[in-house]
Amino acid sequence: MGWSEVLDDMERRVAEVRRGLRNGDVSATPFTLPADLGPLPVELQWRAACALRETESVQADVEVARDRIVDALRLGRLTPREPAAYVDTRV
Repeated sequence: MGWSEVLDDMERRVAEVRRGLRNGDVSATPFTLPADLGPLPVELQWRAACALRETESVQADVEVARDRIVDALRLGRLTPREPAAYVDTRV
């Protein structure tokens, strides 16, 4: 696997997490760089920099989503509840 394929994989993973955040279904597998990649080619440096920025951006989005879940758990619910409605059926 070369740098181009690694960057393809990184971009795909970031896109999957973004889709998952929109759909409320995020799962991600750990990512590690292959040990035998060698130096990043000069012609791919711009793409790697973009991948890094996107990764940092999606990380911030995931942290916001996580904080919302934590807040909801503290309140004892994950989804907003409709207020209770009672109808008096006594005549």
